[in-house]
Amino acid sequence: MPDNSFVVMYSKFIAVIGTALDILLIVMAVGVTFSQQMTSIISVIIFYGVFGLSFFGGLYLVLVSVRHKIICKGKEITVVPIAAKPFTFLLSDIVSVVRERKATHYGERERIVIRTNGGRRIIASSIQISYSRFLKTIESNVSGERLIGFGDNRK
Repeated sequence: MPDNSFVVMYSKFIAVIGTALDILLIVMAVGVTFSQQMTSIISVIIFYGVFGLSFFGGLYLVLVSVRHKIICKGKEITVVPIAAKPFTFLLSDIVSVVRERKATHYGERERIVIRTNGGRRIIASSIQISYSRFLKTIESNVSGERLIGFGDNRK
């Protein structure tokens, strides 16, 4: 790839974590189903409710790491959402970029929220691969009055 083309995406290891979680949950659900330990209907509903939410959480981890991408080719950005049709916009179509920082117990996390003139909202997080390149591309190609939370106009 040329120097100005890159892909912002989540690590594939997140898919491994989601797959392991789902396999563990299925084994646990099969074991509980055939053990006949839960006699109350309330405990069955609570168990399978928590199981379903956890299973879909693991499935989300797999889908977000495999499917979600932000592809930058020069001044053109293509976003591939998890379950929607991919769309493309130019850096000149950006209405605003908000840089949000949050201090956590393991360090500072940040993300940028991009709004386009077509009404689209794109979120890129610092845990994604090539996030820093994407951030530098946005900073250098988008005018300063559209940037919120960058440099001197930090809020």
